[in-house]
Order: sequence, then C-alpha cells, then structure tokens
Amino acid sequence: RQLAIKSALSDKVAGENMIVVDEIKAEGYKTKVMATMLSAVGAEGKTLVVLPTVDAPVVGSLANLAKVKTVQYNEINAYDILNADKLVIAKLAAEKIQEVYSK
Repeated sequence: RQLAIKSALSDKVAGENMIVVDEIKAEGYKTKVMATMLSAVGAEGKTLVVLPTVDAPVVGSLANLAKVKTVQYNEINAYDILNADKLVIAKLAAEKIQEVYSK
C-alpha cells in the first residue's frame, strides 16, 4: 500500500500535476472562492485536494464542486491520487506526507 502511494505521488510530481500551496483556508462556506482558488493555481478537471487537518468550511465549500475530492493527508490512497488530473496539497500536509513516505 505504501509503495503504491509513493509511486502514485512520484507520478504526479514527474508529470508536474502536483501543486503545493501555502495553505487552503476559507472564511465561511464559499464555493465560488474555492473554485477561483483552484482555477488560479491551474487545477482544472478532476482534482484531489489534500489538507493537513479537517477544515469544515474548506471541505464544505469544495464538496459542492463536482470534480473535486477532499481528503486529509493520512487518508490518501493510490486510486484517488491516480484518478485525479491534479493534486492540490497544502504545504503542511505535504510535509507530513514526506515524513511518512520518505523512509
């Protein structure tokens, strides 16, 4: 399982389909704001958004977007990574993933 996730993440990096952002925050439940943010970073189509912790306003706002799935860093799986066109990940979540999978 870990090898599959590691391989899927490597594939996203090699294909320049992983976008690391400083943080993903929402002031209230604003789907339009989240859609604009994803568009601004170049995440069009199927997108997997990886968060360091549960953030209800972010999850709620992104849930209204049909081609976007949101997970916490410790819930990622190879299928979701490979199924997404783009992987948008918060910097803190990327650091936590690196701790786990760099071994």
